[in-house]
Amino acid sequence: MKNIVRLANQFILLRGVDRLPLDMERLRMLCAAEKLVLLSYGEAEGLIESLALQAHTKRNAFLLQTQDVGLVLYKDTLPLGAKLFAIAHELGHCFLGHTFYGVREQNFENNAQEREADTFIAACHISAEALALPV
Repeated sequence: MKNIVRLANQFILLRGVDRLPLDMERLRMLCAAEKLVLLSYGEAEGLIESLALQAHTKRNAFLLQTQDVGLVLYKDTLPLGAKLFAIAHELGHCFLGHTFYGVREQNFENNAQEREADTFIAACHISAEALALPV
């Protein structure tokens, strides 16, 4: 079993996350550091259609891995906080090694990887806050 808190600490130190909240630009940079391209569903409309991924756009975001590229795709219409969480959650999947080629079809309601990604983001938040505390 993975130690999610330890991995979250490793992530924030490795990627220099020293302040919160994360914004879209910072998330875009963090995705790039993980070799992921961040695109909204609107920006990726043609790609979504050509790869027949429309069913996945019911989710707030999803991670698509191919041999050549990793993509985090997210719903344009989400409120900012939900958008930031959804993107960070998908970034967590990548950092935790939940990647594979394609988009995973599964029951998301009761899935260990979904819980790990949520825990990872919460632990990153706590760890980054701790870094900001005066010594």
